[in-house]
Amino acid sequence: MGPKLIVLLALLLPAVPVFGQGLQMLLSPATETSTPNGSVIFSGTLVDTDTDDSFLFLNDISVVFTPPADSYLSVDPTGDPTSSPNTFFFNTVSGDLIGDGVTGDDTYTGPIFEVYIAPDTPLGDYFGTTNILGGYDGPDADFNPLLPTAASFEVVVTPEPGVFLLTLAGLAGLAIMKRRWA
Repeated sequence: MGPKLIVLLALLLPAVPVFGQGLQMLLSPATETSTPNGSVIFSGTLVDTDTDDSFLFLNDISVVFTPPADSYLSVDPTGDPTSSPNTFFFNTVSGDLIGDGVTGDDTYTGPIFEVYIAPDTPLGDYFGTTNILGGYDGPDADFNPLLPTAASFEVVVTPEPGVFLLTLAGLAGLAIMKRRWA
């Protein structure tokens, strides 16, 4: 490589945006509990750690469920697996962050996405990952995965409280009846 090419690369390299190097995501908590036919909202904090005053655009969110969760969980109340969770995301998360380290616009804390649980979901633990899509100023800032923002989450599906209480009441009744017969 010639010296002219090295100088040219050195001049061009700072102009190339590095997607996601300034965004951190923390889900708090990363585990939520619900019942079949319920839903859970995952909240957290997004931080633009870049301090050069560039806008970081948050254009969408990607949510991927690990099998068998992909059969029972969705980000759309209709259960359409091809639906994007962006309606909830756009209604709650700011469209951009500016990482200047001063104004407070470099952080978003609050609801990030909602997961719906199908009525026939077996009890158990289900897993997935989420990633924010977007980028810094520029022509390619639309829908790049903002790494390292990928975060893992867990949905614990438990029995309905009413069913649990009825089961306990039935067992208590059987214990009482057994005592009377003995």
